[in-house]
Amino acid sequence: MSVGMILLVVVLSQVILFAARTPVQKSLSTLARSTFGLFRLIARWCTASASQMQERNTEVLLEVGRLQIEHKIERELRRLDSGLTDDLTHYTAVGRDLTELASQMQNDYQGCGSLQPGSGNFDGATKAAENLSEMEDRGARKMLGELQRAASKAEKAALSEFRSATSRRHKILSKMVPSWKRVSSLVSDGNQVITKILESTKQIEKHMDQFEKIRDKSEVTAHILRRSARNHFLVSSLVMLVALAGAFINFQLIALPMSELVPAGTRVSGVPVSTVAALVLVLMEITVGFFVMDMLGITNLFPRLEGQPTRTRRMILCVAVLGLFFLSSIEASLAILREQIVGAETALRQSLAGATPEAGEGGSAVSQIPLIGQAVLGFVLPWILALVAIPLETFVETMGTAAISVFAPLLQAIGTVCRLLGHALSSLVRLGQGLYDVYIAIPIQLQKLARRIPLPRRAAKSEQSEVQSGAGAQEAEAAG
Repeated sequence: MSVGMILLVVVLSQVILFAARTPVQKSLSTLARSTFGLFRLIARWCTASASQMQERNTEVLLEVGRLQIEHKIERELRRLDSGLTDDLTHYTAVGRDLTELASQMQNDYQGCGSLQPGSGNFDGATKAAENLSEMEDRGARKMLGELQRAASKAEKAALSEFRSATSRRHKILSKMVPSWKRVSSLVSDGNQVITKILESTKQIEKHMDQFEKIRDKSEVTAHILRRSARNHFLVSSLVMLVALAGAFINFQLIALPMSELVPAGTRVSGVPVSTVAALVLVLMEITVGFFVMDMLGITNLFPRLEGQPTRTRRMILCVAVLGLFFLSSIEASLAILREQIVGAETALRQSLAGATPEAGEGGSAVSQIPLIGQAVLGFVLPWILALVAIPLETFVETMGTAAISVFAPLLQAIGTVCRLLGHALSSLVRLGQGLYDVYIAIPIQLQKLARRIPLPRRAAKSEQSEVQSGAGAQEAEAAG
């Protein structure tokens, strides 16, 4: 293609594009607005959905936390009511009486050593007799001497009686010392009971503070609950994975011997019926474990069973435990059968190969070790799988919170990306409009020049029309 042809094509394309400039620009502007509006709507929807999901998740977490705190408070109150009601019924009166009795006994015991003997008011008479001992009258001196001897004798008798009474009182009080210690022990026990009550009260007060924070919908409390839910979800997921590994081992332990108990060659959707039977047996063990954990009050997978009478719950618990014991016994027997099947297959292969197995000394005892190990494993695994109800309940309760904690930021990120894409596409459309005008810049400039040329003529015409209109107005006024 020659240069002239290229120039002709360029000129023709510029002319055609210049002629279609207005509709093309309108189309591009409409496309930019519609695209930007669409991405903006998507961004708003994603942001609103993420915020709504987070708000609902926060409300659910706060409600679950409130129920947990209420359960803890109820448990503490029930513990106080069941364990301390009988002990504290008459504790106030008994404690006061015991304290008074102990104080009285202690005061009496201390007062025994400080009690002084009575003098019998003979000191004054004795001194008077000593002062009158030099009287000349013999009769008076004799009478006073007799009086002095009688006073001394009475004083000795009073002192002896006092010592005897004090000794008897000490003996009585010494016999009361064990009772006093018993009283002190009872008071100490009562103080310990009060201390426990105060500790329980502090615990209840702590729970009540948490309840108040949850009721006030504190953001800090909601953050703590979200973090706790995520931690519980991760831990329960890990435990569930371990439980699945244990269930797989249990399944492999009974899959081979189950083929000897069910019809051979039968299949269900292409799967051997022995495999299906082994899987059903493992699932039955897990299901029975659900009932056992629920009847023990550890889980609450079946809310309807929680309202049943205690007798009914005990009956269901006994049936579930017996069923689990029966299933574990069956699995232990299947494990023994599996070892026998494996031994028979090994002997058959050796006989077909023409080899004769040699049994060394103690070979029978060594061969029993795998058999015993598989039997014990087959009996214990169902009881371990029964505990999977605990992490399963936690997994189900925290799965929604974990999912929202992942999807809400994802929706926010999608909204941000859509908003950026809307701005980017709008900018690209504006860039396209600019490039379009750059390509047809010559026709656009010619159009502008053409528009500038007739401007003086238009101005003259407008001035002439204004003059004519003014003259007409003056003639109309003169005629009027």
